[in-house]
Amino acid sequence: MKPYLTCVCTALLFAAPMQALAAQAAPAAAIAVKKNQTIIDADGRVLGKVYEVNDAGGFVTFTAQMKVYRVPISTLSADGARLKTTLTRKAIGL
Repeated sequence: MKPYLTCVCTALLFAAPMQALAAQAAPAAAIAVKKNQTIIDADGRVLGKVYEVNDAGGFVTFTAQMKVYRVPISTLSADGARLKTTLTRKAIGL
């Protein structure tokens, strides 16, 4: 009985912080991210167009200079018809 109780207590200890992290990572307002939308950086410069939307992974990809880059969906917001990220070109790796 004691090993079972230990497992249950351990599971409960890890479950609470995970739920808190999930609540923090959730975006305030869901935006519609579609393929071929233009992405701009925090400074307003065009990064590229959305190549792929990966909802399960929580990121979008775009290509620039023959390389593929990822931007977390949680950093995106709507800016008219475009998507604006809170990241700079340097933070993304461009």
